[in-house]
Amino acid sequence: MLPTGSRLGAFEIVGLLGAGGMGEVYRARDTTLQREVAVKILPDAFAADAERLARFRREAQLLAALNHPNIAAIHGLEESTRVRALVLELVEGPTLAEWIATRQWHERRDVSMTSLADELAIARQIAEALDAAHERGIVHRDLKPANVKISSDGRVKVLDFGLAKMQEAPGAAAATQLRSDPALHTTAGMVLGTVPYMSPEQARGVAVDRRADVWAFGCILYELLTGRQAFPSGETASDTLARVLAVEPDWSALPASTPPRLRALVERCLRKDPRQRLRDIGDALLDLQEIASAGPASRTEPAPSRRRDYLWPAVAVVGIATVGVIAVTGRPAEEPRPSVVAFTVEAPQRGPLAVGQPVSPDGRTLAFVAAGADGTPMIFTRSIDSPTAQPLSGTAGASEPFWSPDSQHVAFIADGRLKRVSAEGGAVQVICSVADVFGGSWGSQGVILLGTRGPLLRVAASGGEPVAATTLDVQARDQYHTEPEFLPDGVSFFYTVRSGGNAIFQTYLGTLGSDERQPLTGVRSAARYSATGHVLFTRDGSLVAQGFDVDRRALVGESFLVAEGVAGGRDAPFAVSRSGTLAYLALPDQRTELVWFDPAGTRLATVGPRDVYLNPELSPDGERLALDLNGEGSVDAWTLDLASGRKSRVTSDAGADYSPIWSPNGRTLGFTSYRAGRGQIYRRDLDVVAEDILIQEAGLEQQLSDWSKDGRYLLYLQLESVGEGRPLAADLWALALGDTPVPIRVTNTTFAEVNARLSPDGQWVAYESNELGRLEIYVQAFPGPGRRQVVSVGGGRTARWKPDGTELFYLTPSGDLMAVPVASSGEASPFGAPTRLFHANVEFTQGLGLGRILNVSPDGRRFLLRVVPADRVPPPIVVVHDWATRLPE
Repeated sequence: MLPTGSRLGAFEIVGLLGAGGMGEVYRARDTTLQREVAVKILPDAFAADAERLARFRREAQLLAALNHPNIAAIHGLEESTRVRALVLELVEGPTLAEWIATRQWHERRDVSMTSLADELAIARQIAEALDAAHERGIVHRDLKPANVKISSDGRVKVLDFGLAKMQEAPGAAAATQLRSDPALHTTAGMVLGTVPYMSPEQARGVAVDRRADVWAFGCILYELLTGRQAFPSGETASDTLARVLAVEPDWSALPASTPPRLRALVERCLRKDPRQRLRDIGDALLDLQEIASAGPASRTEPAPSRRRDYLWPAVAVVGIATVGVIAVTGRPAEEPRPSVVAFTVEAPQRGPLAVGQPVSPDGRTLAFVAAGADGTPMIFTRSIDSPTAQPLSGTAGASEPFWSPDSQHVAFIADGRLKRVSAEGGAVQVICSVADVFGGSWGSQGVILLGTRGPLLRVAASGGEPVAATTLDVQARDQYHTEPEFLPDGVSFFYTVRSGGNAIFQTYLGTLGSDERQPLTGVRSAARYSATGHVLFTRDGSLVAQGFDVDRRALVGESFLVAEGVAGGRDAPFAVSRSGTLAYLALPDQRTELVWFDPAGTRLATVGPRDVYLNPELSPDGERLALDLNGEGSVDAWTLDLASGRKSRVTSDAGADYSPIWSPNGRTLGFTSYRAGRGQIYRRDLDVVAEDILIQEAGLEQQLSDWSKDGRYLLYLQLESVGEGRPLAADLWALALGDTPVPIRVTNTTFAEVNARLSPDGQWVAYESNELGRLEIYVQAFPGPGRRQVVSVGGGRTARWKPDGTELFYLTPSGDLMAVPVASSGEASPFGAPTRLFHANVEFTQGLGLGRILNVSPDGRRFLLRVVPADRVPPPIVVVHDWATRLPE
């Protein structure tokens, strides 16, 4: 707090005017121009964020150009080593909220047009301010009576114009709770807006435009006419938000003499679907001007009715820190049906949030993986009726959590082992060793099923050795059996078969002790069973349900929408409890950035636009990238010109084409294609009209890893069976190119060796292996046999050689870039201890041969990394109570 009499540049502090989430506001004396001003001190977190502050300066310059009599002016931005402050026009007089509170509303149930003159004048001036700002492309996004002041001469001034927009910052959505008190300013990190005046699209956390201001204007106009909020504040922000999303204003509260045109204007401003809402505040301004000059209102026209055909059950996602409430109504019915209520849960710390089966079978507790205080992933549990989540000790490095059928324990994967821990905390028990798990399910008969890079595994929940529970269908070209889900009998189960390079999915119904399986037609994602007799699954970013007859073991009826914006596809981040509570992970933003860094970690430049980049591979001359991109429903190989940012498609086959690798001269791309149903290696000449050429016919799946600098070898992994109950092994092979290519085995283990890279001199090969239960970087002599050693510590991914061969770089699971010095090849152990260069905000893609996100420039002085944008917010978990109350009738 600044003491009275202190100075901030040319401004002398006179006294505190107020404080809110966007900072403290002081009355100050401008000693240069001899006038009084308002000085708003920005919060420390705001001022310390260079990116946020730079954006704030740019927008402040734009707002300063807004010269309008109904908008409080911004005079400048004052900066010192201690604080950052806005210098604002000082507006004397009450806020509109205070002005409304002084009106005698109990005497105004049957007002005349003359007595509405003040209200209409205020509304017109607010509309004029909005119209002027919208013409400049500025949206307020926090318009409310507390942000409007009325001077003694009746002049209206809209305050904080654009501040709600400017306060939005990277990661903001996960910082604080929503506030329902309309007198409070929105805090940085809150869903933008104040709940009673927040448009439905703001509540859903999606991008908004000027129609959000039109909604808030409608709320203010309703309040001017009735003296009450259109969506009254409840006991919590959640209660208020539920009204905004699902409940109509009390139209009977409008005075009986309200002109029909004015009623219609309020109604059009408050349509929940922005596509049906009044699109331009300028139209409202014209209506208000004509209404004011139209004379007394007719009392014969009834108040407008509103459509109530809101979509069920598209549950909106609100990115708030701990809890927010969403209510969604159903289709028209003669008798009101109960609302479906949902809330969202954010990760306790900023960082990735992952779920396996988020809600316990009894529906009382959530379990999810989030970053702990030190950034390490761990399991958190949270009671449904509690606002906070608690970490479970002993779960560091956890992934794939799933519940015991009695809701007392959580099973998870960590350090290459399946473990279990009480949901209340306590000692962690190791059940078995296992690697590369893709989902788990704990059945009522004490059996656990695990998805793997191969068949499903089964193991007793009390511990033991895992054995195969399913058999890979070679004829169907199965690759992975994943995401098991036991039915209530503890014997039958759903599971998903992946094929076609991890791009084709089909869900089946299986039974313990039998190899027979029955497809669930139309279900191509993980599936969960609901006690209502339905199967829930994802389709194109939506959660869908369909009836399931347990006795007939068959789907029945038509599928129907449950919720939109749901993560899914390869994973199963949703679950439904016996009590009918549904929880799912909201659809994440998967776009990444390609950024150049120097060895100190300084960001040098960003390449191209944000996109879902996979496996970026730098060309030998450093001018282009080859990468995977999704296009028209299929994964294809593309190139990206680093100078222009222009993308060019290389392949267009219906089958998935992955992981392109440059030839040494940069004129050809090798890649892995699943056009024949299993991974095979192809090449395509660039910059000429050419066909894709199959390099080697193979009976087993192969995935390309590298092309030697001398052009003599292709390095690839090959999937091989290692026996019942074990995932497929991935051994390294080299293909000696020539008139008759010759395959050479490089490794021969029961583990997975992936993402291999040859040293520039061709003497060494570096790769990732899960031999120790986690991926580590190994090096061995090429083509072998010879020396082999682990060079990473605590996990390693994406090995890359320095072009002169003097260093080997890799990334740790947490995103630290490490450098391993390499001595001459004559040394007995040429690889030294790794040292940390810098940390990058990266994420790895799950799956064999994926996750190549690091490149080194040809001169060895820069690193190109695929990073997570700083303003990308992890998706929340959405919890829906009694989802089945909206089942189709």
